[in-house]
Amino acid sequence: MAAGDSPQWAIGALRRTMKHRKVLVLLAVATTALMASAGGTAMATSLTSPAGTNYTGSLYAASEGTLRIPNSVANIDCNWKLQAYAINHGATATAESNISTLEIVGCKNNWSAIVYTSGRLVIHSILGGPDGTVTWTGATIKFSSPGLTCFYTIDSDVGRLTGSTTTGATATIDVQAELKREGASGSFCEEKPTLTGSLSISTPDLLNADGPKAFHAASQGQITLDNEFAGELNVGCTWTFESEMQAHGSNITDGGQVTSLSISNCSQGASATVTASGSLKIHPISGGPDGTVTWSGANLTTVLMGVSCTYTINSDIGRLTGSTTTGSTAKLDLSGSLPLSSGSLFCGKQVQLTGSFAITAPDALNVTS
Repeated sequence: MAAGDSPQWAIGALRRTMKHRKVLVLLAVATTALMASAGGTAMATSLTSPAGTNYTGSLYAASEGTLRIPNSVANIDCNWKLQAYAINHGATATAESNISTLEIVGCKNNWSAIVYTSGRLVIHSILGGPDGTVTWTGATIKFSSPGLTCFYTIDSDVGRLTGSTTTGATATIDVQAELKREGASGSFCEEKPTLTGSLSISTPDLLNADGPKAFHAASQGQITLDNEFAGELNVGCTWTFESEMQAHGSNITDGGQVTSLSISNCSQGASATVTASGSLKIHPISGGPDGTVTWSGANLTTVLMGVSCTYTINSDIGRLTGSTTTGSTAKLDLSGSLPLSSGSLFCGKQVQLTGSFAITAPDALNVTS
């Protein structure tokens, strides 16, 4: 480039030379989009008994003492027993099962219970196990006492499963579940009471919730490096990465070393090379379940039409939306900028990182403080 020529003039020249490639570029982008649409596969949570052996038999649990539903007239304290059968899980599924039998008996304070529907259990591993979270859906129960009837449903996370490796004996479920009132014969049924207590799992006698000890992420479509000068220099690619997970406290998720980072299937015939993968830190937002993600120590080089640009990642890169918020797998929406560490004038001083990742493993991930 001659002295005094502006980047805008050079970009204009580059635009003219690229016009004859427009059809090929569009075909390349379309092909890459089709390849990326296949997406990733969510990793499994497996119930194991003994450790390392998938368990597909029945699960039997009974309350340790009573489970309590608060009520302003008299608390609803009952013994709960449940049996779930044919636990389904595998390489692409989490552990789940229909509840075949739900019994609520021995209620105190003149209460009685009738179970209309027992519902379904889903168990998600926490940080690879042996513990997990339990979601209970589809249960409908009527509680009655003289002059008062309350109808409640269970459709929520109900608590933490503490595996046998942790307890040293049988697994337990610490219940802390919000119920929803669906009907009442009087004004003394709480609208959203919290069911509390604990369940002991007696069958199988040893049980763990195992899952991946790292988290995997795959881009939804393409991750784009947006050039500050011209859209013709934007580079969109398919990204996947894997990062270690570290636990701090009972249920706090932090990041760790990025053990692999792959960038491929780039648009416009561009290429990308990763020279350092870096590490992640995840910080909770207002206690969770969402958080901000900081990526540091990563370097990548893109080459488009002979123009080579090397960028570093050392900043907050976006927001992780937890599974409790999404209702399914967690996701990472990108909103950071990458400064140029070396390269041509065409590279600009920085690029904007846009796009999103689906956290494909573990199948449920939240950030807590």
